[in-house]
Amino acid sequence: MLFDDLAQFKTGGFPPHYPANVRRFYSPQDQVHQAIKALLNSATVSLYISMYGEDDPELTSIIVQKAGDANIFVQINLDKTQAGGSAEVPLVKQLEGCPSTRVAVGMSAAHKINHLKMAVVDELYSLSGSTNWSADGESKQNNEASIHMDAAIAGEAIRVLSIEHQVMLQQMAACAVKPA
Repeated sequence: MLFDDLAQFKTGGFPPHYPANVRRFYSPQDQVHQAIKALLNSATVSLYISMYGEDDPELTSIIVQKAGDANIFVQINLDKTQAGGSAEVPLVKQLEGCPSTRVAVGMSAAHKINHLKMAVVDELYSLSGSTNWSADGESKQNNEASIHMDAAIAGEAIRVLSIEHQVMLQQMAACAVKPA
């Protein structure tokens, strides 16, 4: 992905003085869905995702496609309270058995909802903000989505998401253990 190509999704583009490594989008005025879609499509090495809820069929399709590629590592954290939703259940099922893919469903380390809405692509691009990955969240509600091109910011996000992933896996394992 050419980072500058994201400007096409910003109403009026980015002004010349805008930071070269940041792209910030606001719904409903910007094309947030298209920006997220372009970012996810650009993954060639890795894709780390943490979502409270994911209800966008196009983004789901991209995630499943990337997870089906053995050369792309995919790690997904989903909130336990939302993972039973009509979009999340099929996503989890489609990811079962995908090579190089890890899925965890649970709560935060503090036993609260996992409210993160984040993605890290190729350990360089990080996406975060208030935007839920849904038609309303991306185009009707007042939301923000920021994409940074910075390996240090991406690395920090990967560390946080990986710790939460381990916590969720432990929660899943504890639930799977049945008392005698």
